[in-house]
Amino acid sequence: MQGILDHFEFTLKNQVAELQNAAKSSAPGGVGDWEDIVAHFGIAAIARVERVKQAGIRGHHRGAFSEEFEAVMGALAVQAGGVLQQLDRLYGPAITSSARFAELVRMVQALAKEQREAYEDAIRPRTGTSGLASIFANASATSRLTPWANLEYDPQLTLSCPSCGSPQRTRLIFDCEYCGSSLFVPQT
Repeated sequence: MQGILDHFEFTLKNQVAELQNAAKSSAPGGVGDWEDIVAHFGIAAIARVERVKQAGIRGHHRGAFSEEFEAVMGALAVQAGGVLQQLDRLYGPAITSSARFAELVRMVQALAKEQREAYEDAIRPRTGTSGLASIFANASATSRLTPWANLEYDPQLTLSCPSCGSPQRTRLIFDCEYCGSSLFVPQT
């Protein structure tokens, strides 16, 4: 029975991912392939002219409208609920008494709302620093926490190992390259 539930969950998650990708990659307002998906699920279609107009009014920069995406997820949840009912009729308590079945029922019931929230988060424009700018900002901020980051280096000064006396060969390497001892002796 576990294999049947695994297959159901795998299939449902794949369908959700494909629909979310189709919605995200469509033109603002869901113009294009998304319109065919909406029609496939039997949801009332919005005329293309109206889609474009609404996208402009809402300032929608990419993807299908959230409420339409939620309606598609709701239709998918109805279909998935039907499959769970079929499994109940076929296998009865052998499958429905499991905690996994109950979790899948809960997942299907919350599918539309949870996926709308995830979709809205995915299409929301990100603000602030992004890409390499945030990496360099983080590096700059944390470099002040590193003890030797603000070290004033005098190229005329050479450290020598207190154990063997060899000079420091590479800047900011504070272990002797010859004997492995620390170039700094802890003061007690």
